[in-house]
Amino acid sequence: HRDLHSFPTRRSSDLTVADGTPIADISIWVPEEAAQHVTPAALRNGSVYDVLLTGIGRTVQSIGARLPSETEARTLGIPLDAPVLFSQRISEDEAGKPVLLAHLVYPANVMEFVVEVPHGESEVVPGTMEMLRPRAAGLT
Repeated sequence: HRDLHSFPTRRSSDLTVADGTPIADISIWVPEEAAQHVTPAALRNGSVYDVLLTGIGRTVQSIGARLPSETEARTLGIPLDAPVLFSQRISEDEAGKPVLLAHLVYPANVMEFVVEVPHGESEVVPGTMEMLRPRAAGLT
């Protein structure tokens, strides 16, 4: 599988905060030719997919639990021994060329991964990451 890092890329980072609490440390890499469109202003008005200016053919996302790096712990304001959910997302255009690599790091106490399996279906509907309600997350 071709890695986006093997192409000229530009990295963008963002810290998502809810009610003054850091909830996500997000880094994305896009091809150099798309980087001019991926600006903080553009991302405030839509997702990175809205500004890539290419059709997405396939996206593979992996999600797992791990401990944060020192930088992630400092950025998220959590202890080094506090678990995080780490998600890596790789999106390709319709020709199979990687156009987005995203690393998302969430404190495990504020996010959950939700997968819906409709009644009578054998296929799993793609999951979503959702912020836990403040009480459930221990934020109240």
